[in-house]
Amino acid sequence: MMPKLELKRAQIHLTNRCNLFCKYCEVPAKFSNTKDLPYGKWIEVMDDLVDLKTKELTISGGGEPMLRFDLLIEILRITRDNGIKTGVITNGSLMNEDYARRIVEVQPDEWRTSICTSDKKTDAFLRGKDLSETSFKGISYLAKWKNKLDSELPKLEIWMLQTRYNITNIQEMIKKADILGANSLSLRMVNPPNGWLYPTENQRKELIKKLDYYKKFAQNFNIELRIHFTVDDILPSNREDNIELISTQTNGKQTKKLVAQDKTICMFPFHELVVFADGRVSPCCNFIAHEENSEAVESIKKKSLKEIWFSKKFNQFRKSMIEGEPPERCKECTPDFKCVNREYKNF
Repeated sequence: MMPKLELKRAQIHLTNRCNLFCKYCEVPAKFSNTKDLPYGKWIEVMDDLVDLKTKELTISGGGEPMLRFDLLIEILRITRDNGIKTGVITNGSLMNEDYARRIVEVQPDEWRTSICTSDKKTDAFLRGKDLSETSFKGISYLAKWKNKLDSELPKLEIWMLQTRYNITNIQEMIKKADILGANSLSLRMVNPPNGWLYPTENQRKELIKKLDYYKKFAQNFNIELRIHFTVDDILPSNREDNIELISTQTNGKQTKKLVAQDKTICMFPFHELVVFADGRVSPCCNFIAHEENSEAVESIKKKSLKEIWFSKKFNQFRKSMIEGEPPERCKECTPDFKCVNREYKNF
């Protein structure tokens, strides 16, 4: 049976340009020759998102959204005026007092600053520049203006991507969040799993053991610790019986991968979409490197967002998911889609 088609979440990348060179992000380098959508086109996109009754919007990269600050503020006005819950993901290094005031005045729901660690040397290695103190200061500017304007919004969050180089710094980041006036700390795993930055198995096991302690430690500072993975996500040997480890051979090379035994489907194509900075549109970020001829990519330069959402190509993609025959890119994401579908427990 086809799930109800309803656009609940959207993500937009305002630019592929960035002022950092993060080790875990290839977007600015891969898309250095692409041209960002113009201001007016983004307003058309927002008009369609409003018409489609989108509930939540994330503004992220791609690159660094604050490089298009005036556009960012205008989009935040649109979402505020139309009741769309909005979060912004930024590296925070471009923040200043004036920007902080304007952001608090327009009141996005969440402002998420991605910083790897409170250790300057390690953060400079992971993000490509020694700007951790600048990013931290940006959070304090926002907290200051929230206090001045007596505003509860935006909620201030630190995004801490877990790599093998900073996974032991969580307790210090909780303390830092408290000092800066942040509301929460989010822990996420770097992609791809088992890449050179991915925490070792022993590190992941140790992290799982300490999570309850970290949660209680954060509570002491009134900091919400948000954990965006489960034991099953980061320790595949603990996955449920529904997952089978199989061996395949390609060009004489044997590889192993996890495959779901049933046909659990991904809900993203029925409830989400992403508009990339160059105008390509897809159900999720996994297709960021795919061209317009991909089975899951359309172009906002050729069709309106509403036309794309109801397009033959997107419907065919949804049908392939229902029939248990998603493209290979989807199979690389997760064997059973439970991790991504978990996001819909609140709907």
